[in-house]
Amino acid sequence: MWSGRRAFARSTLRSTEVRLEIMLRLLRGDVKADRPGFPPREIQSTAVASLAAQLEAPYPLHQTPLSLGCYSLFKCALELAELGPGREVVDRRVSDILRSLPYNLIVRALDSMFKCVVEL
Repeated sequence: MWSGRRAFARSTLRSTEVRLEIMLRLLRGDVKADRPGFPPREIQSTAVASLAAQLEAPYPLHQTPLSLGCYSLFKCALELAELGPGREVVDRRVSDILRSLPYNLIVRALDSMFKCVVEL
C-alpha cells in the first residue's frame, strides 16, 4: 500500500494545480476530517458543485466556497503570468509556499487525496 501512495505522490506533485489542492485541503480542514473522532464532511451545495465544475477545479466534490475563492485567485494569477513573467514563476511560487508548510500536514493532505482516488 505504501508503494502505491509513494507512486501517487510522485505522479501528482508534478502538477501545480495538485500542489495547490494540497494547500486547499489544509485550508478546508479536510485533513482533520479524515481522522477518527471527527464528523464526516457535509454535503456541498449544488451552487458550489457547479462553480467547481465551471472552474475545472481538481477534486470538485471536495471544494468549499472558500477553497474555490482561493482557486479562482490562483487561476487569475496563472492567466496574468502567461501575459507577463510566465507560468514557471507561478509554479515556483506555489512550490515555495507548499515547502513552507509543515511536512506532516502535506503528507496528511496527500494521503487524503490518495484515499479519494482509491475510492473511485
